[in-house]
Amino acid sequence: MDPNIKAVLDYVTPGVAVLGAGLGVLNTWRSWSQDRVRLRVGVSCGEGLIGNDRALLVNAVNLSTFDLTVTHIGFHLLGRQRHCQIFRPLLTSGENLPICLKPRTALTAIHHLGAGDQVPWDQVECAYVLTACGLEFCGGRAFFKKDHLSLAGSQWQ
Repeated sequence: MDPNIKAVLDYVTPGVAVLGAGLGVLNTWRSWSQDRVRLRVGVSCGEGLIGNDRALLVNAVNLSTFDLTVTHIGFHLLGRQRHCQIFRPLLTSGENLPICLKPRTALTAIHHLGAGDQVPWDQVECAYVLTACGLEFCGGRAFFKKDHLSLAGSQWQ
């Protein structure tokens, strides 16, 4: 064999092997990420949704490639040993929990703030969403760290 061709093959062969190994790792990562349950939870505030009531909006977006069923929505209190579940959340879709979320769809639950509200807002750490498969997803920590709710009567700051 010509020495020049042999020298080229000595560089090409390891290059192709590294490329093949890299593509194998990429395919493994893509397969793993597509089979994973992913749900993004966020919290925002709203006013005047129904009448002049103030409300917290808990938004959940299904980022998975398959359907997810949401069964519970609520708030974790500091220490994560306690929580306040929203038993009958008002969903913007008009449905009730449990609700099935298709891939890339969102769910928004409205929690009205009022005189009968029993949530200790000064102790809330984050909002949570629980799925039928038993996985829990949290979000809105930045919202509650900013202390958007005052302690007296849940007034906006």
